[in-house]
Amino acid sequence: MDTLALLEKYADVAETSTLALHLLRSSRVHINTLLLQQVLAEPKWAKKLTAEDRRGLTALFWSNVNP
Repeated sequence: MDTLALLEKYADVAETSTLALHLLRSSRVHINTLLLQQVLAEPKWAKKLTAEDRRGLTALFWSNVNP
């Protein structure tokens, strides 16, 4: 049985799996953001980051997420 036949046979399972993975990715981005905010709330860590470091943070979270 080829991949297309499997997807047709189990379309609802495939859709649920895709939605679950999307939710998992979004949750991971949110958790990482919260953790980073918590770390940067400490003056010791906030002072260590340069402007260039801060610009790189967005790419760190979003480079592997497909909207």
